[in-house]
Amino acid sequence: MGPSHETAVVSTRHRLWNMHGQEIPNLYVMDSSIFPTSVGANPMQSIYTFAQIFSDHLIQGIDMH
Repeated sequence: MGPSHETAVVSTRHRLWNMHGQEIPNLYVMDSSIFPTSVGANPMQSIYTFAQIFSDHLIQGIDMH
């Protein structure tokens, strides 16, 4: 997860980057695959937190820009 397709597969808005460096609209990643490495413990609380933040942003329309 990162701000550029050069350093990440998923954008900071939870979208996949395409091969041209643009976010793919309406395709979101919201699971443990957004973590760059294994967290070594049960990641569920972190996943729940990311999901809550993402859903709040999506409902508020922040994802539209």
